[in-house]
Amino acid sequence: MNNKVVKVALLTLAFSGVMAFESLSNNETASAKSSYIPSPLRGTWYSYSGHGHYDRITFYRYRVSFRDYYSGRYHYVKPTKFAVYPYNYKGYTQFLGWHQTAGDGDSYKVRTIYRNGSYHKQLVCAGGAGYWVYKHYYRGHVHWK
Repeated sequence: MNNKVVKVALLTLAFSGVMAFESLSNNETASAKSSYIPSPLRGTWYSYSGHGHYDRITFYRYRVSFRDYYSGRYHYVKPTKFAVYPYNYKGYTQFLGWHQTAGDGDSYKVRTIYRNGSYHKQLVCAGGAGYWVYKHYYRGHVHWK
């Protein structure tokens, strides 16, 4: 085969790959309307991450932002739009990436707990095939032992 034909074929293939990746990473969805985040989840929640630091998650109507402390500093994820499914399994709301088709994503629900003589709202974070709880958040800076 001619060297020039091979180069053109490779460039065409590379361009097609870039365009395919761009369409997958685009934050737009095929439908013009997306599900909104349920109001009990909305607002800012905190989770103690150790050594006097708190992780933070903020739910807006259509977006979520994160701040986590690890490796000696805070790491931020700006408000990001997710596909939200008010999944009814044990009251969880499920969040998936826009083009996520496999996997479970993260699931959240709010419950009320009784601790230290008063009631507190608790955000339960779960994931995996069995909805394993991996973290709890609270409306304020709470650190219980």
